[in-house]
Amino acid sequence: MNYLKSLRSHINKIWRILLLVCLDCLVFLTIDPRKASSFVLMTGLVLIIATLYVLISWSVNLLTNIIPALEKRQRRVKVLLVMVAAFLIGLRSLGQLTAKDFIAVAPLIVVGYFYLTYPHKNNQLDNHK
Repeated sequence: MNYLKSLRSHINKIWRILLLVCLDCLVFLTIDPRKASSFVLMTGLVLIIATLYVLISWSVNLLTNIIPALEKRQRRVKVLLVMVAAFLIGLRSLGQLTAKDFIAVAPLIVVGYFYLTYPHKNNQLDNHK
């Protein structure tokens, strides 16, 4: 019974990923970025971030089975990876992603990681209530 529950869960996640990828394709194949408004471009970015979150979430969940120590920091790893990916995609879409920019942002990514992993009394990222 537990196996069927797990299988259904994976099938639901695959359908979510496929739906988001289809929406991404629909948006980006039908819209000309040079003529579209800023709102439409931001909607596309949010859609890509949602797709990345679902893909990264699924990947981290699978990695948790291989690396048990990751289980406690699952939420932090997901949020950090999505933030970094969204930031890099945002810079790239603006035409501002160069090696120099990435090197300038790398320390901020490291500080962000330590901020997320530093134990706080009211840390809401890992509270599973």
